[in-house]
Amino acid sequence: MGEWIPAQREFNALSVNIGDIVHLKMNDDFNYLVKAVVVGSSQHKFMAKAIGIFDWTTKYNLSLSQEMRIQEINSEPLELDNCFIHSVIKT
Repeated sequence: MGEWIPAQREFNALSVNIGDIVHLKMNDDFNYLVKAVVVGSSQHKFMAKAIGIFDWTTKYNLSLSQEMRIQEINSEPLELDNCFIHSVIKT
């Protein structure tokens, strides 16, 4: 699996709630935008489940490999520091 890329600013743990959508950035010779739903959070970490994969630059959906990459990302619990959140969409 690829490497998670930190954001330029870290979101406060209190600003991320269960059910929120977060955007993460992953690189494995290609920059991905990973759209994920938060399923748990603590002071400096969050747990999420990937629900979409996009090209980081164009934001186009990567339909050919999306399901396979989502399954790969979700194969292990996705638990990351808040510094990897690039944006939050409140639900």
